[in-house]
Parts: sequence; C-alpha cells; structure tokens
Amino acid sequence: MRLTDVEMRRTLHTTRLEHCTVGPGATRVRKVEEDLNIGAFNLGNALAAWLAGAAIGAGFGYASANIVSAMMTAAGLALAFVTLRLDAPERRHISSPHNASHDRNARENPMSATLPLAGQNILIIGGARDIGFAIANAIHEAGATPVIGARDLVKAREAAERIPGARAVSIDITDEDSIVRALDEVGPLDHIVTTASAHHNVPVSQLDHDHVVSAFEAKVIGPMLLAKHAAKTVRPDGSLLLFSGVAAWNPSPGYAVMGITNGAVTYAVTHLAKELAPIRVNAISPGIIDSGSWDAMGDNAKHEFLEDSGRATLVGRVGRNDDITRAALWLLEGSFVTGETIHVDGGARIA
Repeated sequence: MRLTDVEMRRTLHTTRLEHCTVGPGATRVRKVEEDLNIGAFNLGNALAAWLAGAAIGAGFGYASANIVSAMMTAAGLALAFVTLRLDAPERRHISSPHNASHDRNARENPMSATLPLAGQNILIIGGARDIGFAIANAIHEAGATPVIGARDLVKAREAAERIPGARAVSIDITDEDSIVRALDEVGPLDHIVTTASAHHNVPVSQLDHDHVVSAFEAKVIGPMLLAKHAAKTVRPDGSLLLFSGVAAWNPSPGYAVMGITNGAVTYAVTHLAKELAPIRVNAISPGIIDSGSWDAMGDNAKHEFLEDSGRATLVGRVGRNDDITRAALWLLEGSFVTGETIHVDGGARIA
C-alpha cells in the first residue's frame, strides 16, 4: 500500500505551490522543498514496510500490514508538512533579494501586495526635496520601498524619516566612484529615478567653462555613468527614469545651458534604451511645476511668476507635483514603454 513517487509528487503539488516564491531564487527554493518532502515520504514508506513485515511475521495477517502501511503513510504526510514549516526561514534566506523585500513589505503592510509597485526597491537620486521627494512619497504609496539618494546624507536621512520604510544613501551623480559605492550599498534595484540638475542660467557671453561642465555632468554625463553601473544591479524588466525639461523646446536668452542639457537627455534615453535593453530607459520633461523650488522667491514674486507661467500654457495653469508623480508611476509600471520622453508641461512647448 505504499504510495508511488508519482502519487507522492501529485499529493505534494498543491502544498508546495503555497510556499513557492517567484524570482531568481525560486528554482532553488522549490528544489529544497521537494528534497525535504521526498525524504520525509521515503522515511515513512521505509518504516511502513518494516512494520508491515513485522506484523505479518508476528502472525497478525495481511490486513494488519495494510493498516500499518496506511498509518505510516499518514505519518509521512504529517512529517512532510512539518518540514515545510521548519524550513521557512531557510526559504526566506535563499529567495532572491527582490522577493525578500516583497515578503518584508507584505508583512509590514498587508495591503501592499495589491499595489502596482508592491515589493520593489526604487532609488530616487535627488529624492530629498521638491519633485524628487514627491516621487519618493508616491512610490511608497504604490507599495515600493523608496531609497532616497542625495549628496548630503543628512538631508537624505531626514527625508527618508518622513516616509515609512524609506532608506537613505549618499550619492553624487557627478562622481563615478560615488555612484559605484551607492549602488553597492543599496543592493539590487527594480528602478532608478534621477532628478539631479546643476543650473548655469546666464547669457552665452557670460558662460563659465566649469559651470557648463557641471550642468552636463548632472543631466547627461552622470546619468550615462549611472546607466553603466546600474545595468548590473537593476533587474532585466526594470527601468531608468531621467528628467529633461521644457527649456529644451523653448529657447530663451540666458537659458542656453539648461535648454541644451535638457535636450541632450532626450537623445540619451533613446541610445541608452537601445543598449541597455531589456532594461527600459525613459525621461519626463516637466514644464513649470509648483514643486517647492520656487518658494525662495517669496510669496508675492512666486505667485506672479506662476500666474504668468500658467498663462503661457495651453491648459492655463502651471503643473503640480502630482502631475509629475502620476507620469513617473506610469513609466515605472509601463513595461512596454522605453526610449521615450514624456512631456508634462501643459502644452507649454507648443503654446
């Protein structure tokens, strides 16, 4: 009355499915569980055969042997179930980092499993303030763990403390060594967003070489070096999200550096998307956004500036942070979109 290996595997199939993970570590996890359960069944079958023989030898007859075999098979099933429970820590240990993060998030927030970015780890460079912080917060609300990156680690930590479960890391996108250290520290990632910029808004006649280089490092060179190293740590169906800007499409005296660097971002994403595939690379090109970056102007000057800017759009207003965060979430989730620059400017570039 022993179960065959085929019957045994069929019996265990449903139980094992409940404990499988999804990701790079899943095959090893399933192999461990299968070995443990097969061992439990073999032990049960061996004991059943021995006790059945002993029962027959003692003169109790073949009926008793069948009863003993059935009892030991049941014991084998029970032992298999126990092994599933006992090896739970090991399963968590050998599962992939992405699955480990997903499991941790699901335990801390049971509702997160139903959210679009549930269990994902996303680095936001420039996430300590303004649009970057708004994106980090939106990522959290979408179920992911935001990793806030900034040159000033203190500011990154302060921002991270305002978002449950967020992490902080020091990163300077203009410094390749800093990029390497930060990526090593944060570990595997699902997506990277960078909002970094360095302004040099002066007439061409007043351009400073070092400031021009800094602007290109923040918008173009840095993201390219980021892509160089991120290709090793971002999962294959993950993405990079860069930031361009409406200045690239609206030439204006005094803003040549901003316009040229933002325009270069659009070409960067098409080339990087081709070379990094299947990792996706996209960009958002915002218009004027009431993100907090204009607060230093003072209330009256800011209000006048935003009113004038709003009139220069097709929709009659400036943008808000949630205009950008919705676009960012769509691109992070949009697994069939790559090499694109999405304009979120209220039509300002064509007004």
